[in-house]
Amino acid sequence: MINIRRQNLINLIGKYPTQQAFADTIGVTNGYVSQLVRGHREIGEKIARKIEAILGLPDLFLDIESNLGYNNANGSFQETIKLGRFTRVPVIGMIRPNGNVWEGLEMNSQGSGFINYPTKDVKAYAIRCTGDALKPRIKDGEYVIIEPEMPVLSGDEVAILSLEGKYIMQTFEYIRENKLYYTSINEDTLKESMELSLIEGYYLIAAIVKAINFYPAT
Repeated sequence: MINIRRQNLINLIGKYPTQQAFADTIGVTNGYVSQLVRGHREIGEKIARKIEAILGLPDLFLDIESNLGYNNANGSFQETIKLGRFTRVPVIGMIRPNGNVWEGLEMNSQGSGFINYPTKDVKAYAIRCTGDALKPRIKDGEYVIIEPEMPVLSGDEVAILSLEGKYIMQTFEYIRENKLYYTSINEDTLKESMELSLIEGYYLIAAIVKAINFYPAT
């Protein structure tokens, strides 16, 4: 049983950007998670049930051997998340404008807290936005919740990540001839485009939340 729980835990951690992000989500230290992963600390009933409750997993998920292979099944894990269950979405950093949006929104250091949000994406993360470059849609100090594993449809707001690790928030229109077409997140404008070769990815902005919803890590 202990080995099954440990392997399921390792698979869960693999769905997050970093082990630290997973630790922040379940409200423990990274060192504590490392002890669980390495077998230096037993994954007992209390912590197993806590992890399942926080992540919105079915009861006894960590105890079921058949869950060991879910990590390789495209999308299958998402179906196990219970709708309406709030999850600790880790704040991974802060972005601020510096001239135009594409050049200015840069990731800073690791965040130190989380946003409670009912996401179905276990890789969801939050970014704090500072400055007025994205007003009125996104105000200074607000957070965007990004769901990198959710599908993006025309008209959705997205965070486009460049190969240099810089962000731009726009409204996704479509992909055509190796270009991503988008319009401004703030107002209707003529479509602009960007070569896909310059983009690491584009990810769904699931929500924009107020600063009051931020909880510091404990």
